[in-house]
Amino acid sequence: MKIDASLARGLTNRLFVEADIHMEKSIKTIKSKRLGGSTRKAWFRDIRIHKEVLKHMMLTSYLGGSKRNPYFVFCVLSMEKDRNFNDWQEKCIGGLNIVVDLQFNIFDLEAQFYIGEHAITRLIERARNRIIDLKKLI
Repeated sequence: MKIDASLARGLTNRLFVEADIHMEKSIKTIKSKRLGGSTRKAWFRDIRIHKEVLKHMMLTSYLGGSKRNPYFVFCVLSMEKDRNFNDWQEKCIGGLNIVVDLQFNIFDLEAQFYIGEHAITRLIERARNRIIDLKKLI
């Protein structure tokens, strides 16, 4: 199957729409749960909930610190509808790095990267496409 420029743009738009919907659902799910327990056990439970809810958007995560002062760091994909860069106004996917400590203080670190919709469209358009036989995968 050949992916032309028009199909690549359509798939890119679909990626942004679906990722945005998924992120909104994830945030609603997290807000609906009573997070921020006062014990370490509750904190670790809450971190497991965050990991489960954000697993499709999370690139990586790290649970560190000491037993007394643990922290959780994760990087999720974030969608930006209008990011001005060099007078371009295009949708971007960025990396959002977040640190959560034991008291549920949340620190947002600036993104380490942004990928514009034009670059995503080109990646989709130029990717090698092959048909996968599902019977061989099972």
